[in-house]
Amino acid sequence: MNKDDFFSTIEKQRQSPEFQTYLKVRDWVLDILAWGAGRDNPSAYWHEELGTFDYLFDASPLVIQKLRHHCYPITGVRPYDYRSTKQAKATEFKERFRALVERTDHSLVIPEAPELGGFGYEVDGELYNIDTLKFAEVLIGLDEAGVLQSLKKDKQRKLLLEIGSGWGGFAYQLKKTIPTATVMLVDLPQVFLFSGVYMQILFPGSKFYFFDPKTAERELKNWHQYDFIFIPNTAWKDMPNLPIHLAVNMVSFQEMTSDQVRGYVQGLADRGCAHLYSLNRDCSAHNSQLTNVRDIIAERYVVEPISILETGYTCVKGKRAGSEKKASKPGDYQHVYGRLENAPIEGKSSFGQRTRVVLAMVTRDNEATVRVSLESLCAQTFAGLKVLVWDDGSEDETVRIVQEVVGKDPRIFLRKHKKKAGMLGARNVLIREALDGFTQAEYIGWVDPAVFYDPKWLEGFIRNLAEKPEVGGIVFAEDEGDGFGDERKGGDCLVDFHRLKLSGLHGAIFRKKIWVDCGRFRNVRKAEKLWLLDASLHCKILWKNNAASKSLSSFRVPAFREKNLLGVLPSYVTFPLFFLKRYFGQRTSLSDAGQSKILPFVFHVFLRELIGGLRPGKRQSDSKGGVNHVAK
Repeated sequence: MNKDDFFSTIEKQRQSPEFQTYLKVRDWVLDILAWGAGRDNPSAYWHEELGTFDYLFDASPLVIQKLRHHCYPITGVRPYDYRSTKQAKATEFKERFRALVERTDHSLVIPEAPELGGFGYEVDGELYNIDTLKFAEVLIGLDEAGVLQSLKKDKQRKLLLEIGSGWGGFAYQLKKTIPTATVMLVDLPQVFLFSGVYMQILFPGSKFYFFDPKTAERELKNWHQYDFIFIPNTAWKDMPNLPIHLAVNMVSFQEMTSDQVRGYVQGLADRGCAHLYSLNRDCSAHNSQLTNVRDIIAERYVVEPISILETGYTCVKGKRAGSEKKASKPGDYQHVYGRLENAPIEGKSSFGQRTRVVLAMVTRDNEATVRVSLESLCAQTFAGLKVLVWDDGSEDETVRIVQEVVGKDPRIFLRKHKKKAGMLGARNVLIREALDGFTQAEYIGWVDPAVFYDPKWLEGFIRNLAEKPEVGGIVFAEDEGDGFGDERKGGDCLVDFHRLKLSGLHGAIFRKKIWVDCGRFRNVRKAEKLWLLDASLHCKILWKNNAASKSLSSFRVPAFREKNLLGVLPSYVTFPLFFLKRYFGQRTSLSDAGQSKILPFVFHVFLRELIGGLRPGKRQSDSKGGVNHVAK
């Protein structure tokens, strides 16, 4: 191409629909920036990001023809990574693609549009990249929460909102999935240089409304006449009370300040938006102006984590997580579905219900009992229950059985690991997951995979705790023969730690605050008993002769014991050492009453354990499964 041909081509492209659309959007963005100056300043993070694509205010026709190639500052995805020379990455990418397709209906995995320089790996003749798979994950999450089904069945036009719409990729997929919906895009005005052009080119026959302060009140009342509505973030607070049915945010809440996120969440709740879906990190290492995204959403919505794949969308490889739900780390991207408190529950009954109780169960070679145990938990009359199951390296059919139960009831979450962590190590992971993942849970506990639980078992325990606010938790065991506490059948009494025999326990339930105060189990001898002793400094603990649960097997997985000094010392030495360490190391965490009682309490425990430990023939060990029994 010679010089004259080049400039002739550029001049022709200036008259193209793409470039003429860009010019109109650019003029609108400049007007909105002037109108909204000083109304809602972006976070420090985004103030810096906006400078990376300010050249778009003076873009050439060649840039607009390949607008998708310039979206890197928005999502971090670039066409260079999808060239034919990147075949190794393509293989890993296709593994993730197949994992998503296996997870759901293929129609929810929508390819990249080739217009405006669309790019990606070619799969079955279509283009896919990390962005398109990220959008597919959100559509799958919405489908599992029951929101998409209701939208597809409802013949009335719904108003769907995307906060932080970026270059417009998800709005494109959402409109493709729900063609009858009106899609509203809210973002920083400069970002509409991407999405404002992209959506008009891909939907040439659709009706668009770009916010105008002079006509907004009139036009927004007639929102159902439009296919797409573009609203700058500076106008969000002044928006009329529109009937927003669903709001979605991907990877931009984490880049805002806490006040900005709270402003959106409160604005949506006040407008009656029934459903809010978030794909964000709870906290971003690059944003010091944000506290925690999920906690802010939970201020107005009933939140529920949704697991799609075992790895975040930024990881190329993806294993199906349908029944194997991985504990999320604080820095991982989190799929979170929020339902307004009084909004109807759609789809699976468990989604949108407030999770009040989370129970941890550790399994290892429990194929004979785990199905009956889990099904008895699924049959509980108490609403708002979740069960986290960790399989600690089972070599029998335990995992397959648990997966079958998970497939029938989404309240059960399975994590399986070949490397054994031990009973207490695995339970610690599940308790941490319960604290981090289910922020609205009121009670957290553990249960036994070899125990059948009566349908009203949990309901009775929670009622008991609700009626006794001074009680922080309940431990429960077989109806008789456990050798601790008050021997009256069915009676409630404070736990007698001297006679407490841990092998007879069917589990325990404690208020969430007690777990926060006491932390995890320690990998030492009699770690459960130490934890319960520690908890007793913060609250009263009840013991129940529990006729509502029955042992299915004499097998018990032996507790994990780390071979260190504390693991071999007798309890009358370890208990005083443990409490002295807590007293001097974390004294400020105890109440005044706890600080005044702890030293007498340590001395009391020391004497009781010393006397109990020196009694000859008082305790003996059963050879079956390492279960300790009190000799009669």
